[in-house]
Order: sequence, then structure tokens, then C-alpha cells
Amino acid sequence: MSGGTLRTVGIYGFIRRMRGGEPYICKVKSSGFRQPSFRARLLGIHRPRVAAMISHVFLGTGDFDRAFAFYSKVMAELGLRLKFCDANKPWAGWVAETAPRPLFVIGAPFDGQPSAPGNGQMVALLAPSREAVRRSYAAALALGGVGEGAPGLRPHYHPDYYGAYFRDLDGNKLCVCCHDPKGADHV
Repeated sequence: MSGGTLRTVGIYGFIRRMRGGEPYICKVKSSGFRQPSFRARLLGIHRPRVAAMISHVFLGTGDFDRAFAFYSKVMAELGLRLKFCDANKPWAGWVAETAPRPLFVIGAPFDGQPSAPGNGQMVALLAPSREAVRRSYAAALALGGVGEGAPGLRPHYHPDYYGAYFRDLDGNKLCVCCHDPKGADHV
């Protein structure tokens, strides 16, 4: 194979080679998941580290004030906080307490054209519990959202997938879901 030789290395060897070592083709020996440290197990921290893939999601709206009122309530039910709001732009963004990203942003389209939802597009928001799924779905419908699938298990995705689907006031489709087993509800 041109450019190097096939070698099996651990992840640290792979990183070392990527930083300027000799070129070769490598097969990484790693499951991709880190085992929790003793300290993490002791403190009850069991979530694996995951690479961030999304910076932000932006949904256009034709009526910012109405959309802001809608999303303020839905995001509160999911435990997300308002990071910024500028009615002059207009736009607003929410984020989890524990991380600076990803952001969920609403606002007027940048090009000045009317906002329109896309067919086949959906934003899925992670809920901390099944109860949060139920509360955010109820809040969305109470504020004028349209139901697209009541809260419930969706075992065709996986056994613990609990989700609800709705459209916001501009017709954008959203999902709110929880992947934890029923006994792991925590709010």
C-alpha cells in the first residue's frame, strides 16, 4: 500500500502518528467508548463523552414575538435556558445549563424572505426524562402547536425511545425525546 504500512495501534498511537509521525494506514484498536473512571463511578457520573457534532439549529419564523412566547415555555419544560434574545434582529437562542453548545435559535430568515418549513425536516430535542417529554408536548399544544404524535414509546427506534412530535406555530416539525429506560426518569 503506497504511503505507508498497515499497522494496528491503540488510539494514542494513532493520535501520535497524526501529529507528524511517519505516514501509514492504521486500524484503530478502540471501542470508541471510554470506561468511567473510579471517581466518575463513585460520583455517579455514567454518561460517556461524545464528540460534539452540532453547533446550532436555526428555525425561521414569520412572527418572532409569537414564536418567542411559544419556545420560551417549551424550552423551560426541557430545562434549557435563554442565552440571548434580540427583538431588533429578531432572534433568540437557548442552551443547556451544562454546555455552551449546541444552541437552539429562532429568528427571521437572514435573506429577508418569508419563513417556510421544509418537507422531511425535523429537529429532535433531547429531554431529561419521559415526564419532560410529556410536559413539553402539553405546553406546545396549549400554546397553539399541532400534535404529530403523542408522547409514547417508539420501540421501532429502540426499546427505550420515548418521544412526542409536534409542529410549532410556523409549521416546523419538532420531536422531543428521551432515551433513558423508564426506571431512570429524573427531573
